Amino acid sequence: MSSMVPQHNEQDIYLVEDDGGASAPVRYEAPALGSDFEAIMMDFLEGNHQCPCRVAVFNIAQGWVRDASAEVDHELRPR
Repeated sequence: MSSMVPQHNEQDIYLVEDDGGASAPVRYEAPALGSDFEAIMMDFLEGNHQCPCRVAVFNIAQGWVRDASAEVDHELRPR
């Protein structure tokens, strides 16, 4: 019997909270190419977010979540 739990659940997953403005609700997005740190960086560099408000990172296997906005901002500035 196969498990419903993904086999690669030890990874950190990044989501972007994007405020689409008055005409669109706030939504959380994961990049199409993946949800790791580099995928988030590429997503920002390619301009794939209208109005990013926050970046959250979580790890289900380890049971934690945190705001990664400052970390992402710090990495984007020199790029």
